[in-house]
Amino acid sequence: CPNGVVLLCAGWNGSVRLNDVWISSDQCRTWQDRGNAPWLPRYSFAAVACLDSSILVIGGDGGDLDDPGYLQDVWRTDDMGVSWQALPAPPWSGRRGHQCLRWFDGSVVILGGVTSNGKRCNDVWRSVDRGESWTEMPE
Repeated sequence: CPNGVVLLCAGWNGSVRLNDVWISSDQCRTWQDRGNAPWLPRYSFAAVACLDSSILVIGGDGGDLDDPGYLQDVWRTDDMGVSWQALPAPPWSGRRGHQCLRWFDGSVVILGGVTSNGKRCNDVWRSVDRGESWTEMPE
């Protein structure tokens, strides 16, 4: 996030998944509640800040203990969590535990994770348009 702003969102509180969004602009001394995001509550997801300061929330575990419901979605905020836009469904499988990073050229890369049937993902996907579309990277 720009200028030392920290955006904290979603997670697990020990009994339920969350979709709350919090922001701090004073080195985490105080927090402002942005309310609940429109995306499903989740944990074990990935998030990344793009070069233009937009933020992506990607996939994760959105089910319950009996039905994992690993998510295949990408959401973007352009206003630090005030509003969120659902982006087109990505071509990769729903997953949790994956990693996400912003590459040196500004593109976003996700890698790895686990699918709801326990399959470990060995794939890498790249977006050059802030999560609008994804291309699988060659091995």
